[in-house]
Amino acid sequence: MRGFFRKYYVLQFISLLAAVGLCVLSYLTILDYFKKNEEQFIISCNDEVIDEITTSLEYGKTLSNYYGISDVLKRAALLLNEGSIIVLANKDEEAIASTMEESYFQLERSDYGEVIQEIRSNEDGLEGYLKTYYSYIKIKEELKDSLKKSVIGSLIVFLIMTICCFAGYKKGVSDNHIVLLMILGVTIQGIFLTVNYRPEFEKAALKSAEGTAAYVNSTINDVLKKGVVIEEIYDLDEYMEEKRQENDSIASLYIKERNDSVRQNEYTLPLYGENEKRTLAYSISEGYIHRNVLDMALTFIATIVLAIIVMKESIILSDMISFRRSKLFGQPSEDQYKHIANAIRYGNFLSVTFDYMCLSFSALQIKEWNQGTLGMSPITAAALSISICSIADLLGMFFMPYIGKRLAGKKLTVISAIVMIVANLGCFFTTSTLVMVIMRFFAGVGTAGVKQVRNIVISDGYSCEKERSANLAASNNGVIGGILCGMGFGGVIAGVFGYQTTFIATAIGYMLYLIFMFLFMPWKLLLNASNEKEKISNDNFIIRLNKTITSKRLLKTICLVIIPQYFLLMIIVCLIPGRIQSLRLPGVVLTYANLLNGVAGLYLGERVYNLMKNKFKSDITIQMLVLVTGAVSMIMLNIPFFMTAVIILSSILAGLVDGIGTPVSMDIYMGNISVIEGLDDTESLVLYSVLGSAVMSVAPFILELCEKNEVWMFGSGIYLIICAILMIRRKKRNKRQ
Repeated sequence: MRGFFRKYYVLQFISLLAAVGLCVLSYLTILDYFKKNEEQFIISCNDEVIDEITTSLEYGKTLSNYYGISDVLKRAALLLNEGSIIVLANKDEEAIASTMEESYFQLERSDYGEVIQEIRSNEDGLEGYLKTYYSYIKIKEELKDSLKKSVIGSLIVFLIMTICCFAGYKKGVSDNHIVLLMILGVTIQGIFLTVNYRPEFEKAALKSAEGTAAYVNSTINDVLKKGVVIEEIYDLDEYMEEKRQENDSIASLYIKERNDSVRQNEYTLPLYGENEKRTLAYSISEGYIHRNVLDMALTFIATIVLAIIVMKESIILSDMISFRRSKLFGQPSEDQYKHIANAIRYGNFLSVTFDYMCLSFSALQIKEWNQGTLGMSPITAAALSISICSIADLLGMFFMPYIGKRLAGKKLTVISAIVMIVANLGCFFTTSTLVMVIMRFFAGVGTAGVKQVRNIVISDGYSCEKERSANLAASNNGVIGGILCGMGFGGVIAGVFGYQTTFIATAIGYMLYLIFMFLFMPWKLLLNASNEKEKISNDNFIIRLNKTITSKRLLKTICLVIIPQYFLLMIIVCLIPGRIQSLRLPGVVLTYANLLNGVAGLYLGERVYNLMKNKFKSDITIQMLVLVTGAVSMIMLNIPFFMTAVIILSSILAGLVDGIGTPVSMDIYMGNISVIEGLDDTESLVLYSVLGSAVMSVAPFILELCEKNEVWMFGSGIYLIICAILMIRRKKRNKRQ
């Protein structure tokens, strides 16, 4: 009975995290929506003051000696919501004037949002910036009641679900039914939160539309007060259309007859003059509201699916906890080696989840900053921030065989995890591209240490060939599951909290990884096994490595199998996020691309792989199909229509390439006679990791070119197909042998 309740507690903890996550996500989503509407309103209102400043610059004024600029800024601030502050800065971002009386002031960043607009002259280009700070406090006040309802409602749903699950466990209901009940509870919570916040979406849209319409109305009335007839106002229709396009909350903005009937969702404002027979009319965009509500609902669904996967992967924790407390823990037995395989899978699941949670977002953050470093353009620096991880990983793996002999697995685990925690904290707190790149380098060093620990456990944690195969399978499944959840959670976190938040989440995650590895790995048993295992040869590792890697058999495997496979693994990391960003698609598209990529790789890929294994009886045939599928997943991204659907389909195909290709390429490599004769298990896995890191360090630059240039995209696809064709000859030769 204790085992049953232990599973219940594990699952209940995960469902609690999911419930809290949904509650936080919903609030931050609506808060971000309010901020976006506020910023659109500010941009629309500030256009006039920017035009006034630009016109003055064209007539010879400069920002540094602009007489009366403070009065201009204060007039502009009157149009904005209460608490807004406008600052004029030169092109070096030094403040020249502001709406504040004090010459120097400091704002609490957590209480203010910032809108930056460029001021340009026709001759000299960039002259300075208009910075507008708006208050978060008022927005949060407006959302206070809805937040309270969402917390109370979520708590009630969670308590009911907890009671039902507890009663179910006492009656002996199966784990699957308990999981379904938990999923139902979280789904009901998601529906409740969507319904609860729907009126807030409408309120924010209405407020933003009212503000822009009032500004337009005031501008038109100022002209009418000068005696100008409305028909004589130059480009009035174009002006109103421009303001409508600047604010997504407005569906239409036009002049209408005062006596015309008012349509649904239409609002009017009076124009100047007692005899004026027209009004300014505007309507709210229901489509815009629906899109944002749908985005929130889709984010909820993605989070729920991820929670289901984490529940499924974490069910094994209860058995691991039970075994950890038994006398058999740390003793060489069949049960111990089975739990080592489980620990490998779950440890890989944790580490890879946290790696991939932030992997692609350093590049997107640098692109958003639009900030290069050391003479590099922002695009090159962005690609470097990803490839530098693999370069550091590559360099680190060369030294790991020596480090591994001097540091026991336990110590190496602690040091590697600490390096990862510090590096990701550095990425979170910095606003410098150079620091970001340096921190990603240290993250790569930490990853090399984590991989070495993984290789040590795989190669020392078995007593027979069957258990060795189980360790390799567990490692692959853990990696694929980690990629799924890492990219999925990363997409959700980045979409709601911002790109840099993924780094703090990764740092926290590695603390959990360290605790797990510290408690659930039988380190003494692994150390004894490592000491007792006979080495393949007394030769120096470098000598044996050089002899192995120069083998023609292995070189062919590297060129035709390992390089294409690792290159394809980077599609979901580099190519697809870059394409989504360049097309300005909603963040939820990235979330679902990552999610479906992982689901296809972890669950669908495993089943398809087993079917293909039974049908073809040849790893080479399967790898050929994987390469062709990978080429299709890349090339189809150039289809110029239905881009969201194309990206999702490409992500699924890339997931299948990962789920099927990863175990196949590993089997082909580990079965290579040069590898078997030249290296032991740990060294073989080190070499495989080094080769993979080398490819992954170059792939971001190539994929960046693929994203920008069709020639590179089609060229890469053709290369993959050529590799598949060349493997036909190898297959025929193997048959003759």
